[in-house]
Amino acid sequence: MRIAICEDVQVQREELVRVVKKWATANAEPLVVREYKNADAFFFGLEAEGLFDILFLDIDMGEGQSGIEVAQRVRKLSDKSVIVFTTAFEEHVFSGYKVQAYDYLLKPIKKEEVFAALDHVRQRRKASREDTIVVSCDREKKRIVVNDIRYVESHRYMLAIHVPEGIVWTRDRISHMAALLPKDIFVFPHRSFIVNLKHVESVGKGTMTMVGGAIIPIARPNQRDIDKRMYAFFG
Repeated sequence: MRIAICEDVQVQREELVRVVKKWATANAEPLVVREYKNADAFFFGLEAEGLFDILFLDIDMGEGQSGIEVAQRVRKLSDKSVIVFTTAFEEHVFSGYKVQAYDYLLKPIKKEEVFAALDHVRQRRKASREDTIVVSCDREKKRIVVNDIRYVESHRYMLAIHVPEGIVWTRDRISHMAALLPKDIFVFPHRSFIVNLKHVESVGKGTMTMVGGAIIPIARPNQRDIDKRMYAFFG
């Protein structure tokens, strides 16, 4: 599960990280947690890493954009990320219906409320594994079952989506495609590839072999993470 925490007060940010990691330990759930102290830092991270499964977002972050403004920008990108507002002021509770916020946590934040939000995301991700995505192909739209995607390869301004029936070509950015796919089964071995772990046959040093024989490169900085993800996925 990929989690972002956007909170300008360091001690509150650290406390939320501690609670999130406690939930992960109790549920044996692999996590990627990113911390941001303001909107600019968050969107810089978003550009580099793609969307998160859940975003804990402080409404009042002092200077710069508010949590509500951040949420509005996130919703323009996708409706898949779960947004949980954190606030010290009860009057803010009704501010976020337009951005489809899942919940509001009043400070000081209670562990049980954080756990409930994370449980919701985990159940939602399980239910979405048979989801489909819709991509544009020439002048038509095509629906693709997420689990059928073996891997996605970037070719300049085009993406080649490899599925059992062949290749589906679409004009898109690989970072945008990554944001649409569940992070627990898809990995980034290389900046030009997204791979579905369900279709991986083996992983070696510098490459991974797909069912069917395709060889996918692994960038050297990503090798350790890919090895860990494979071990966690196949148990």
